[in-house]
Amino acid sequence: MRSATRRRTPKNSNRQNSKKGGIEVARPKSPETIKKQQEKSISKGQTVIRESLENQLQALEASVPHFQDMIDTYITLWAIKKRLEFDIAEKGIRYDEYMSTGKKKSVINPAIKELENTTKQMLSILKEMNLTTSESTGGESEDEEL
Repeated sequence: MRSATRRRTPKNSNRQNSKKGGIEVARPKSPETIKKQQEKSISKGQTVIRESLENQLQALEASVPHFQDMIDTYITLWAIKKRLEFDIAEKGIRYDEYMSTGKKKSVINPAIKELENTTKQMLSILKEMNLTTSESTGGESEDEEL
């Protein structure tokens, strides 16, 4: 009687897994791959949010160049906000940093404060244009995962 059986993968298999001790293990994604996926997500989100804000401006009959420029600024801030969120997700709220003396010190991630400031600026832009994220006309709200 056999105590364990191993499953074999055909040699012509297109799997992206590696074998470790006879067991298939999924390869971790490289930082470059993760970064590309994040940027793709940001790009897609920018398009959806821009459409929503432009639709709201048209509904208010306020589609003027000054507001279009403010939408551009809002979209830039939104992309910065997403990158800050990715940074916090990767590093955490606190992380260890080495001082010049070689001692390890736990510091608060500066992205947290930057995220707060960026979000406040985004909200002030929306308020000035008399727009909201809750009255989205583009099909998705800003806070939905893309």
